[in-house]
Amino acid sequence: DHDDHDDHSSAKHDDHDDHDDHSSAKHDDHGDEAFEWAGVFELSRGTYKWSFAKVDGDYADPAMKMVILKSGDIEASEELAEELLESKNSEVKRNNDKLVAQGKAYLLTFNERKDSTTFNVEIKKAGKYAFFTEHMPFEFEANEHFFKDVSGDDIEPIAQVPDEGGDHHHHDHGGLDPHVWHDPHNIIKMGNVISKNLNTKISFFDRETKKVLKERTQSVNSLLEDLDQWTQKQVATIPSNQRTIVSKHKAMEYYGDAFGLKTISLLDFLGHSSSLRPQTISKVITELKESNVQAIFAEQNPPSKLLKNLSRQTSTPIAKQQIFVDGLMPTGNTISVAVHNTCTIVDSLGGSCNKKAGNQLENRWDSLTKR
Repeated sequence: DHDDHDDHSSAKHDDHDDHDDHSSAKHDDHGDEAFEWAGVFELSRGTYKWSFAKVDGDYADPAMKMVILKSGDIEASEELAEELLESKNSEVKRNNDKLVAQGKAYLLTFNERKDSTTFNVEIKKAGKYAFFTEHMPFEFEANEHFFKDVSGDDIEPIAQVPDEGGDHHHHDHGGLDPHVWHDPHNIIKMGNVISKNLNTKISFFDRETKKVLKERTQSVNSLLEDLDQWTQKQVATIPSNQRTIVSKHKAMEYYGDAFGLKTISLLDFLGHSSSLRPQTISKVITELKESNVQAIFAEQNPPSKLLKNLSRQTSTPIAKQQIFVDGLMPTGNTISVAVHNTCTIVDSLGGSCNKKAGNQLENRWDSLTKR
């Protein structure tokens, strides 16, 4: 069916292309992640069908970039794939167009008049091929698997990322949350262990240094106790039926336990990547609605496409600011990250954060570290 195929199928995607209205703004700025999914397939010579279907009446995005490389190693090909995806020199393809492995990204545009858009993947030589896509391909599955051979049989990847619940930065923690520092009391415990070990390294006769270490440890612990109390007061301003944190990874469990918030990890809830199918996403949507979720919290800027799609499908806004779950902000410290995250969470969930009091805690930390 070539009724929407025209002479521009091999046109270059640049700033003057007439597809800029719905694609260039979204596809030229990828933040830290140029692709959301990658998979390796063992393919024989021939033609295959890669399809994108509307789910609940809409495509996950009106267009998407894809890179196809002759490679059996995702990690070894990742740098090249990201470079190609971030390049503005993309080749526009439409329904029924041909795709081959090449050193250039494709910009796949989807036909809004059709329930699905299909591309013909032509493999000229048998081997392993790596596909890198801006979206999870499962987000475009309605009733059929996204990749099939000419006989209509499903073709599954022999390797893919994300895999087993992680993303391509290997964020999977095996069902555990190692982000213990989001509970100030855990920082106190870790600090006490460090202080105790340092104390054993100081000469018994160096009483002045031992005294300074003890005083600074006490000052830090006092500040962290105040941070804990401040956080409790801020969270208390959130309506009790709106205290749910939704993020992509399992990273806020300790925070939620410490301050009385429910946490939902999207990737943990979805399970491994091969279960990211419409029916599974539907379960997530139901969970978000039943939990009266007020906001979804991104851990990167811009937010991942998974979060954007869930936000659109559930009419749940993404918080205006990201939360920092894996470390410090570019110009932050232990206290400023905690204050930022708390105010972002509280304000997004319908509470009112006292940022001024939080800034005073930050200033106290700065004073301690500058001694």
